[in-house]
Order: sequence, then C-alpha cells, then structure tokens
Amino acid sequence: QCLVGSEMCIRDRMKSNTIKFICQWGMILFILISCDSYPQEVKEALVLAGNNSTQLEAVLKHYKRKDRQKYKAACFLISNMPYHKSLSEIILDSVHHTFFAQMDSLYQKKALRGVRNKWPEYDSIVKQLVMNFNEYPAPSKHTGTCDIKNMNADFLIDNIESAFNEWRNNPLLVNLSFDDFKEAILPYRTGNEHLPFTKTALKNKYHHILSQKGMESIRTVIGEYIQYITDLRILYRGATPQGHLGVYDLYMNEFKMNCFNITTWSCNILRASGIPVYFEFTPQYRDRDNPHYWCASPDSTNIPLPYTVPNNNLMDDWESELQYSSKVYRRTYGANRKTPYFTARPDESIPAELAIPTLLDVTWRYHPTITLRVPLDLFIDNNNVYLCTFNTKTELTAVAWGKVDYKKREAIFEQVPINHLFFPAYYVDEEYISFSTPFILTADSLAEIPEPFSDSKPYKPLDLRLKDGKLISTSFWRQTNKHIHHKPIKPDMQKQDILVTRKYPIKRHLSKIYETIRGGILIGYNEKKESDTLYKLPVVPQPYLQEFEFCNKKKYRNYSFIVPGHAVNIAEMEFLGKDIPKEISISPTPLPIFSPCAFKKDTLKKAIGTPMQTGREPYSPFDGNLETYAGGSSIGMNFPKPICVTHIRMAPRNANNMIVKGNRYELMYYDCSWKSAGKQVAKDNYLIFQDVPSNTLYWLKNLDHGKEELPFFYSEGVQYFIDKSFL
Repeated sequence: QCLVGSEMCIRDRMKSNTIKFICQWGMILFILISCDSYPQEVKEALVLAGNNSTQLEAVLKHYKRKDRQKYKAACFLISNMPYHKSLSEIILDSVHHTFFAQMDSLYQKKALRGVRNKWPEYDSIVKQLVMNFNEYPAPSKHTGTCDIKNMNADFLIDNIESAFNEWRNNPLLVNLSFDDFKEAILPYRTGNEHLPFTKTALKNKYHHILSQKGMESIRTVIGEYIQYITDLRILYRGATPQGHLGVYDLYMNEFKMNCFNITTWSCNILRASGIPVYFEFTPQYRDRDNPHYWCASPDSTNIPLPYTVPNNNLMDDWESELQYSSKVYRRTYGANRKTPYFTARPDESIPAELAIPTLLDVTWRYHPTITLRVPLDLFIDNNNVYLCTFNTKTELTAVAWGKVDYKKREAIFEQVPINHLFFPAYYVDEEYISFSTPFILTADSLAEIPEPFSDSKPYKPLDLRLKDGKLISTSFWRQTNKHIHHKPIKPDMQKQDILVTRKYPIKRHLSKIYETIRGGILIGYNEKKESDTLYKLPVVPQPYLQEFEFCNKKKYRNYSFIVPGHAVNIAEMEFLGKDIPKEISISPTPLPIFSPCAFKKDTLKKAIGTPMQTGREPYSPFDGNLETYAGGSSIGMNFPKPICVTHIRMAPRNANNMIVKGNRYELMYYDCSWKSAGKQVAKDNYLIFQDVPSNTLYWLKNLDHGKEELPFFYSEGVQYFIDKSFL
C-alpha cells in the first residue's frame, strides 16, 4: 500500500510539474507571440528600455486594439526614442514658480498687453519683482536622462492624445498628412531640452495667448506668439537669471541670442496648440562661423516657410538672412538611416556637427541644388566624405556628407547648392584632409531646377558627374551640361599685385542701417535756441570716416545731427571749419587713405566742445573709437562760443573691418592648402601684396585685432568676398 501510495504521490507531483511546465512555457510563448506582433524597431527599443519597457508596453497595449493610427504613432515615438534624451534637467525652486506666476498675472492685465514702452501703473511692482528675482539662487541642474530609460506611460499617452486631438479637430491641420503629422505635431520634444510639461500643460499655458485673434491662419497665430515673446522680453527687462530656466529662457534678454534654445521651445509651444512646426538649421552661413536655427511652418499652399522667433513671421527674414545659409537640415524626431551616424564604419570618425541620427537634408527647399559626383582617386578607409565651408576658428566646418562609391571611385554628394564655395575632404582623427580641389558650382541658367519654396515635396535632381573639369549627365545620353559649371579654386602660374582694403565684407544689417542715415539733418542752434537746418545728407554713408561739405556762413553755439524716424547710429562725428578759434580747436582725424594716390593736405580745424546729453551713449561719437556708437534719436555738441562749421566728418556704426593703421596683417592664398603671401604692418588703410599667385582664393588675417575674416576673390583691382552670389 505504501508503494502504491508513493507511486500515486509521484504521479501527482509529476502531473503537477508537467502542468506548471506547460503553463510556464505557455506564458513565455504568449509573451514571445505578443512581442512578435510589434514592429522590429519597437522590439529593439523595448530591449534597450530595460526595466522601463513595462511603461512603454503599457502605451502600446493601451492603443493596440483601440485606435490603429494612435498605435502607429506610439510605435513611431517608441522605436525612435533611443535617439533622444535630455542634456540636463533643470529643477526650478518654488520662488521661481511664484515669480513667474506673479509676472504672468501682471501681463494678463490689458494695460500691459501689446505695450512697448512703460506700464506706469505697474512699473514699480514689476521693478520690485525683478529685483527680488535677481537675488534668487540658480536653479538646480542635474545630469540628463535617456528617454528610452525614463519615459513615463502617462506622459506619452497625454502627448499622443493631445496631438491627435489637434490633428483631428483643428481646421488648420485638415491638409496635414499622417507622415507630416508625425514630425510637425506629434513629437514630445524637439532638441535635448528638459521635459517638465506635458503637451496638455503646454497648451493650457499658452493657447489662450496664441488664439487672441482666433485660429484663422498659421501666420496669425505665429504673429500672436511673436507679439507675446516680444512683450515679455520688455516686461522682464532687467532680469538677470543665474542659470537656464527651461521654457522661461524665452522671456530673458540674456538668452535672446540662443537661437537653438528659442527654436526648440517655440516648436514645442506651437505644436501643443496645433501649429505644425519643423526645426531647421544651417551648420554655417556663407559669411559667419556659427550655425543658425529657425522654425518652418506651412503656409496656405502647404509649403513650409521659415521664420526666426521672435523677430520674423513666415519668410520675413529670407531676404536679410536665410538666403545666405549654406546647407540646410531639418532636425527630425524619426532617425534617418542615410546619415553618417548609421553609415559610418565602426571606427570611422564623424564631425560633431553631422554626427546626429535625426538629420534630414532639406537644402533643396532653400537653394537650387544638384547631385554631384566627384572623382575619388585615392583609397580611404571611410564610408563618408564631406563638403566643408571656411571657418576662421578651425579653417573648415563640415556642412554636408557624401557617400563613397568604391566601385566607381567617386564621392556622391546630394543637394549641392549652386553658388556656394566648398572644400571636399574626409575626416580622420578629428582632422579634415582634402581629397579634391575646392570649387563653386555656377550656372548660366537655372531653368532645369525648380525655384526654392515652389513645392512641398522634393524634386528629382539633376545628377551630374565631374569628369575632366566638365559636368556630365548620368542619364543614358551622358551629355555635358551646358548651363551648370564646376569652377575649381586653383592658382595659375601668373602673378599679380593685390590691393586690399577690408578683411571682411560690410554686414547686411549694417547696410540697412546706412540706408536709414541717408537724409539725416544737421541743425545749428544760436544762443537764443533758434535753429536752422544746415545740411541734409544726400547719400548713403560708407562704413569709414568720410567728409561732407556744406554752405554755411553763420555761427552757432550748438550743432545737432538727427535722423528722422530712426536712431542716428553714428560711430564718429567731428565738426570742422577753417576759422575755428585756436583755443577750442585741434587737428581733425585724418581721412582714410585707400590707395597710393589718395593723400591730400588737411586745412580744416576740429572744434572742441561738450557732447549733448541726448539718447543712448551720447559721448560715443566723440571718443575716437570706431567700434562704439550712439543709438539715440540725436547727437550733438555744445561749444564755449558760437562757431562757424562748414564741414562734418562722420563714420556710421560699423564693425571696423577695414585695414587699421598700425595693425599687422598676413595675406594667405589657397594652393591645395593655405599658404602665406607675406606679412605687413599697415601704414595706411590699404595694403599691397606683390607677386601673389592669381586666379585663386585669398584670406586676409589681422594678426593683432578682431575675429571677423572671410576669404575673397580678386579681379581687376576689386575684392569679391565669398558671401556674394556668383550667378
């Protein structure tokens, strides 16, 4: 009986273990089958999530059987989550939250909204709050976290629900496709910012501001947002934060030049209120060392147009700024498998500016472009090569990548813009090594290429191969392209003398300021405070000291210069005459000399007086420093006695990028690398370098002062800087 009982116990135990074994394997099989139902990219992301995979699976399960589109959106966010993180986490103290709440309450009062100067009724309150704020300690800052390891299910579900609510109900989004929605509305982040707000919280915080004039158009809403940020920067003037404040950086004038930060938060805020926004940027302008970032949103024709918050609305800064960009990229949420991040070999170095997995090349939207195939005659152990632009700090900055085709022994670059100077190079151990001659693509006609912003979808580009100095079509007919030309930068055997007067071109925003100074008025005041208009500036002043003569036979105690409707923006001003009394006169500042035959003897005297206390920096035009200027409504000078002024010498606001007497300079020319053509100390406002190789690129270095320099071409005695178009 005992044996029978034992056998029965053993059988029961075996039966029980078998059931457990079947259940356990059944559960594992169920999980495997369940996991198998996710797309491969999602499964890979869940593995990387580790312990946080339960949070992400909760989101997937929440939508899998309820809403197919939302489930696809969740898969898109989770599968690309490994490529996103917060660089740092900013934790505001309670005093910061109280301060911003109080300031926001003041702003909501109608007396403050849209007012650009003062709020008399609230000015003392605002000043006291700002003074208190300036004493607050810096916010706590912690190391950032990877989204895939820390994303909360509730946060992600809120983001998806809020995004779909806008997409399905906002009339501004009726033409937005699902693919565009995934990049322009759905993302919970834009850059590497800390994420203290859900999408719903951001909408609750800002939507009532953005919808002041209704949601009639995207341009209208952006305009309200621009007005809001502009107003707050006035309201918060004087505030000096001890560190970054997350979204509140937008209000602080201290951070107003941080376009990456501004664009990041602007994308998040506008998307939360149903405005589709893309984050776009150029790694470098043609004439600047630094990158620039901006927003792009579709207009009524569904073509995304650029704008820089808070200065410009759709396309407002195209003429003044963005047309001078080099290559242009969109920072996406979804990863792009064509970027060097994915295509590089395991041990291949990638330039930091292009080592980003979420880059989409959109240069075709901004410039006429082609696909260019450049011969690669040497063997390199890289999958990627680069097009670089000039940079004064590092000499080269990579702005485009190309893939290496070893079978055809060529480098293939897509979306290469016309009229831009590029240096082809590969990258090894953080160093650029040239593999081909620098070049510019020029065009007699662009009829074959669609104009920028003429379509919302990419066009099929011209595909041209460089062969024996000519661009040959890769189509079946292999014809030479007659309209687009490859211009190599390579010196010839001839030598020439080069006369240079600048190391950097006149800045675009300063050129606009010079236009406003034309029409400026010189006024004389006698001792009875009676005034006469003595002179009206008939020309646009140039960015150096220049002289203007006018007919005047009367003596005045005070002279004043004004620019009606604008700030004066004058760096230097001198009042001159032949009969100024000796006791209140000195020799005037010599006029610049730009060529060997420009010298003339000075017969005028400069009057000495006391600058008038008018506007901002009233003393700057009289301090002898070209790099300071007056920005007020007028400038002027009081004299000890009435004097007769017949000439003025003036220089408008400028960056002092001319040749400065006494400074040391070195001229470089390009011949496979930068080589020196000699050094000189400037005796006048020009330099002459003799027997320099011709037909190449030149770079003038100031060895003593300043940092702005730009290469130029030289033809028939004229410098042509590379920021200009070569069309």
